Amino acid sequence: MIAMPSLRLTIDGREVSVHDTVRLFQADPFPGGHWYELIIGEVRGWPWDRLEQTSDPPPADQRDLLLALEGLVAVEPGEGSPPAAFALNTVAAVEVRQGEIRLSGVCSPIVVEVADDDG
Repeated sequence: MIAMPSLRLTIDGREVSVHDTVRLFQADPFPGGHWYELIIGEVRGWPWDRLEQTSDPPPADQRDLLLALEGLVAVEPGEGSPPAAFALNTVAAVEVRQGEIRLSGVCSPIVVEVADDDG
């Protein structure tokens, strides 16, 4: 049996389902203001098996990591409740430990504007 990766996300120290987020790279996050940490356990394959510990990866690498997360979230059990609550915008640090990878960075709340009937 193939082990599925496990994902544990905290935003500002509070656990949040990855399904309640989107991954949207922004070099200058707007509105920003929040910090996430994502622990990925039991992950295999590209790009995860080639990651090295780093802080402040180049923007192209941050974008690639956020895009690669889409595949992990797709196989993670569960569903979010639309609309998503946060956008993961940057990858400020990558920590590689035995059996897990930790990504951390800035995230933004999703602001949903509802048009009034007069406009």
